[in-house]
Amino acid sequence: MYKAAIDIANKIDYQSLGTIEFIVDVQSNKSDPPFFFLEMNTRLQVEHPVTEEILNMDLVELQINIALGKSLNIDSNKVIPRGHAIEARIYAEDPKNDFLPSPGDIKYLDLPTVGRLDFGVRSGDQISTFYDPMLGKIIIHGDSREKARAHLAACLKGMYVQGVESNKDFLGYVLNSKLFKKDMIQITDLDNLALQFKTLLPESIEVIGAALIILYSESQFKNKMWRLWGSGATNISLKQSEKNYEIKISSSDGQKFQFKIEDKSFKVERVLLTKKTISFDADKRLVNLEFSVNEKKISLFRQGVAFTFENHTNLYKGNEKDVQESNIVAPITGSIAKIMVKNGQMISKDEPAIFIEAMKMEYQMVAPKSGKVSGVKNKKGDLIEKGEILLEIE
Repeated sequence: MYKAAIDIANKIDYQSLGTIEFIVDVQSNKSDPPFFFLEMNTRLQVEHPVTEEILNMDLVELQINIALGKSLNIDSNKVIPRGHAIEARIYAEDPKNDFLPSPGDIKYLDLPTVGRLDFGVRSGDQISTFYDPMLGKIIIHGDSREKARAHLAACLKGMYVQGVESNKDFLGYVLNSKLFKKDMIQITDLDNLALQFKTLLPESIEVIGAALIILYSESQFKNKMWRLWGSGATNISLKQSEKNYEIKISSSDGQKFQFKIEDKSFKVERVLLTKKTISFDADKRLVNLEFSVNEKKISLFRQGVAFTFENHTNLYKGNEKDVQESNIVAPITGSIAKIMVKNGQMISKDEPAIFIEAMKMEYQMVAPKSGKVSGVKNKKGDLIEKGEILLEIE
């Protein structure tokens, strides 16, 4: 394949940097699987840091020198790859909402302190609806594929983005999957991994861990739980994604706890908390969890996935009105591309009603039921916010 790529470049007398792509027939029974030419990209590609890392070369500098007519003075026989490199492209998109872009303001961005970071944004920047939603890239080099994989997974776990959704947890989930670890993953496996990731929910153990971190860190609970006589009880309210958890906790000595989460009860003891880890026994089973705390949000990690909890204890709770099935609600921040209906018009179920444009993509919104259209107040080109009601169907 390497020779074929060079032969193609020589055949057309190509004088710059480029990439030649092939398709490999991995299902072939032959010991040397056949491959077929796919395309040639006569430019740098977004994955070029992987090549730079394993060859220890600056491809951008080489490309500029070629354009200037300079000789590269490189002996291709001495260009030998070393180790393994993996790149993770971090996007402002929501894996649990069909990977729709997530425009908005980056309230906080905490990047890893190791590895190669090619980022063009920082805290306070805005992810616009008019451009590609990529935040940046993390590139890790290792002596082996496994070292590079484990190192990159750790970097993703240590990264924190607030204000916009990102795909970093999904990338961590893929890196920690058995298929990726065994180097058996194919592009067709990503759909199944995405479905599995979409349905991931925290287990009771993570909920207990988040509640314990709050108990041990907030003085209001310490005062309530550990009185002079060593007994007490309290309730903690947590929210993870769209699910609320009401946790009842009691203790007779401040060392052993009784947890009740929904209809399940747990005996918890031997709690040990450090800056980044918490361990405890739950029903005589030892649990060890890594966590991070950012702006009153607690993230606990499992298989590269962060389950982030918000502490809603003692917060005022209004009566939140659920969006009715008769409304079409914007799934993303963007602009109105087309409006196919008007107020008073009759519409049938699943008939296209509005098209939204965001991140160079168009999204079709269909009627959730048949009826009469009302509440249309936008026009083509209007900017809309995620969650905004675009029309109602009576």
